[in-house]
Amino acid sequence: MRRISFILVLFLLACGYKAPPYYQKPPKPSVPTLLVNLELGNVTLFWTYQGPQTGMFRIYMGERPCCLKRFVEVVPERRGEYFVYVDKGAKPGERLCYKVVPLSPAGEFGRPSPVFCFNYTYIPPPPAVREAREMRGGVLIRWTPRENVQGYNVYMISPKGMVRLNRVLIRGDSFSREVAPGVYRLCVASVYVERGIRYEGPCSKPFTVRVSRLLPPPPPKDVSAVPYQGGIFITWSPGGSGEYYYQVYRSEDGEHFEKIAETTKIFFLDKSVKKGKTYYYKVRAFYRNVKFEGSLFSKVVKVSLK
Repeated sequence: MRRISFILVLFLLACGYKAPPYYQKPPKPSVPTLLVNLELGNVTLFWTYQGPQTGMFRIYMGERPCCLKRFVEVVPERRGEYFVYVDKGAKPGERLCYKVVPLSPAGEFGRPSPVFCFNYTYIPPPPAVREAREMRGGVLIRWTPRENVQGYNVYMISPKGMVRLNRVLIRGDSFSREVAPGVYRLCVASVYVERGIRYEGPCSKPFTVRVSRLLPPPPPKDVSAVPYQGGIFITWSPGGSGEYYYQVYRSEDGEHFEKIAETTKIFFLDKSVKKGKTYYYKVRAFYRNVKFEGSLFSKVVKVSLK
């Protein structure tokens, strides 16, 4: 009997018999990360999302983690990998807690985010702007620093909204940047940092700067070239704070140069070189999205490939 059962199993396998499919339940949608900052005086939530495509979230809020009774259902904006929501109903002087829950198109709840609490007790006032004018084909802004402030942000006011001009937080009392000719409406906001939370206050009174001319960008600096992986690796630093692209030039005699690359990065790997030869390199900068002459060339660097 056992021999017959064994033969039957072999027969079924030989005929391509398959076991019933195993159903694996898909993971529940979740919000693994929740961050809260102040942007221009408004409480702003940032969170990430894992799961099938959705655009709806429920945001719970309150003064204590245990008692998040108030909620709103929102379709938030996207900023890269983050969803963003501005709680314009938050009032200074409160301790605020938030939790975000994703909602499926069918209205089912996903896994909530961790609860994020912080003390909404201080909004740094904007600095007093002392000077705003055109300088070297760009804008120059100076202000009087505030106490209990770790830095500042400079914004351009446009019909599409506020655009921050500085990449990193400004630690001093001035800001300059090359911009295309035009009329710019600007403002400055103070930023207070505590326990990793950025409290950015409202913008200063808007002011206008007219830029009538655009000077060539400054040349790249700190140019170096070294042998690397059978080629020559060239690096440099931007000469200014604008948005640039670069042209890389090469020579075999130090006098007659030809363009070999164009890039928005601050490095380039030249693989079209031969061992036993000496090469010379220099780099030139151009404004992005602006038709204008390029910078002066950087200093020439020399490297031999052994």
